[in-house]
Amino acid sequence: MSQLEFETIEKESFLAASIKKTVSTIQLGKVMGPSYFKIKEFLKSNDAVNNENNTPFCIYRNVSYDNLDKSGIISTFKMMFLEKWEIEMGIPLSKEKSEISPGEEIEITDFPKGKYIKTIHMGPYREIRQTYKQIKQYAEAQNLTLGSTSIETYFNDPGSVPENELKTEVLVAIK
Repeated sequence: MSQLEFETIEKESFLAASIKKTVSTIQLGKVMGPSYFKIKEFLKSNDAVNNENNTPFCIYRNVSYDNLDKSGIISTFKMMFLEKWEIEMGIPLSKEKSEISPGEEIEITDFPKGKYIKTIHMGPYREIRQTYKQIKQYAEAQNLTLGSTSIETYFNDPGSVPENELKTEVLVAIK
């Protein structure tokens, strides 16, 4: 894996249509695609497609970065099948669409601003753990304390580009 570039940013608040789930690692891919499809259809039906920014994102809540360095078959099994992720998958809305009523499973949420470490992960999603390891190392070197939230923004679709061309912005909250 190549050396990543990091920056500390202040992310502005934003409005989004989103779906919340609690899933295991192995379920992530199975849940995300259909959820984004459902959100896109909801936005179309409400004439709320945000032409400026319709890039899907996923917020991971209550994340612990303590187990990033663990490896082996037992750790891998636990991560894939037993660890549960509180996720919120969404697509940004333009502010003028804030009056839209929520739909079945879909919430309209105004996400607060916050401080984050930002980097870009290039490549397969299954390798993103290495990116998080580097973020943790960067935070430690900069004397920053990681929060328990991360946001991944997906700039392209795994069904449209080869795995090695997948581009994901990774933001990890800092306290």
